[in-house]
Amino acid sequence: VHRAASAGLSQRTIGHAIGRSQPEVSRLLKLDPTRFEGSSPLGELVALGRVSRTGPWLHLADHRPVPGPSDLAAWRRIEQSIEVEGLRAPSVGALAETLGLESPDLLKTLRRLEMLGLVIGIARNRFVTLRQAKQLAGIAEQLASAEDAVGGSLTAIAFREKSDIGRNQAIEVLEYFDRAGLTRRKGVHRRLVRTSDEIFGRASA
Repeated sequence: VHRAASAGLSQRTIGHAIGRSQPEVSRLLKLDPTRFEGSSPLGELVALGRVSRTGPWLHLADHRPVPGPSDLAAWRRIEQSIEVEGLRAPSVGALAETLGLESPDLLKTLRRLEMLGLVIGIARNRFVTLRQAKQLAGIAEQLASAEDAVGGSLTAIAFREKSDIGRNQAIEVLEYFDRAGLTRRKGVHRRLVRTSDEIFGRASA
């Protein structure tokens, strides 16, 4: 299984230049996508140092995509503009207007930055930084662990109110958390199935 996992993360097959998400690798290898503890095949590879984590992406330990000068310059401008309102990230259209760019051109740049592991596309029209994603995941954890939480779960309404990011982005974030394997939805509730550190690593908040 270890050999198959390494092959699944090889540069020839990765879905992003930085790597694959843990649920993607689990599906590729037909493993339980909710398990990532040390005793699991992927957990063992991380413990052995053969697989590393950058935000939500898993990749071979020696795989480090390097952004070029133009991407680095674009990233410096974009990062500040995405985070200017804290956790409330702008849509691509609003971000393009702020930066004085055309939306299609900006979207191409954001896709490249996502491939470099610098941003996360939580929806087709919105990107957040890893720092924002980690903070938002922390809010989800707080809500799920609160004394009045129903069965260790949270609701979209509670998440929207606690994060103060607006209805649309709150829904986009929670749906992304479902896809990433942080939460699992059942009706109006979402239960945490993994920790934010398991999904995003120990990225600085």
